[in-house]
Amino acid sequence: MRKGNAAQLPMVQALEGRTLLSTTPIVSQTVDYSGGFPAKPANLKLNGLVGTTASPPTIVGGHLRMTEGKTYQARSAFTTTAIPISQFSTTFQFQEIFNPASTDGITFTIQNSSPSALGAPGGAIGYGGIVKSVAIKFDTFKNYNFNDPSANSTGLYTGGATPYGGIDLTPSGVNLHDQRLMTAKLSYNGTTLTETLTEAVTGKTFTHAYTVNIPAAVGGVFAYVGFTAATGDHFCDQDIVNWKFTGTTAAQGSVSGSVFNDANANGKRDTGEKSLAGWMVYVDANNDGQFEPNETYVLTDALGNFKLTLNAGTYTLRVQVRSGYYQTAPHTLSFAVTINPGSAITSDLFGVKTISPV
Repeated sequence: MRKGNAAQLPMVQALEGRTLLSTTPIVSQTVDYSGGFPAKPANLKLNGLVGTTASPPTIVGGHLRMTEGKTYQARSAFTTTAIPISQFSTTFQFQEIFNPASTDGITFTIQNSSPSALGAPGGAIGYGGIVKSVAIKFDTFKNYNFNDPSANSTGLYTGGATPYGGIDLTPSGVNLHDQRLMTAKLSYNGTTLTETLTEAVTGKTFTHAYTVNIPAAVGGVFAYVGFTAATGDHFCDQDIVNWKFTGTTAAQGSVSGSVFNDANANGKRDTGEKSLAGWMVYVDANNDGQFEPNETYVLTDALGNFKLTLNAGTYTLRVQVRSGYYQTAPHTLSFAVTINPGSAITSDLFGVKTISPV
């Protein structure tokens, strides 16, 4: 996508391979269970299986109980709608009560599969197998054959990979086996995810920064957020005590289409009519039918296609007709498009034809 002379064209910035205007409005959304969980959380989808039997998380004393009382249990809880994740901050407290023994752990997960997404039990921690995802694990079981550093570890995982390995929490003094209240804080600035884990009683803290492109990993700037957990040979109570998440993203949508050679000048694209590469499609900001240097534009690619990602708003799109051609489509000579956050308009076609000699 060509940007032109920076002294003439409006300021643009690149984000995930797209082009957008600099004064980008922001969409923000908060999930707030900071006071605990009601008996029926309105915007959470609770999922779970023991074998083939449904066994979703339960609400116990205002806590979201992710596992309890059964071996080889996998559970998850995700927002019912996709929310912004380009940048975010989240804080939650959790507690593991070994009843009777430690088990596999929990994860905080961002994913773009569905609110019903659920991974495998055991070492997969209810996360392994969820594609288009990113997770931070809090692992209380050492899988000796799979490079787990200890039975007290954390780490970042993507793509639904089974969360083996990771970082040993033991040197920090944070011990997931203490059965004490843990506070996890995760903040993401668009490039770096910072994890801070604090043990409430001792004040011991672990902090680690991960470089990760979360929108690329999950396939979008909106996703479902929540938790997974699992048991294996042993079981215990694993509770999310409270949780708050605030995410933001730019309010954008896209418009795409193509420029073609309308050989019979009938104003529509017929079989065999060729696409045109290198033609300018621009946002006619003042709707005067002329391209000005301060107006946003893009050149069609080798297949004659174009795509513009723009802030939410209403725009007029035109094609810059070259000398020796006239425009045949659309008959109004422009498209009026309304961009909503997350919208994708895909059918705008500009037709042109060479001027026949007299």
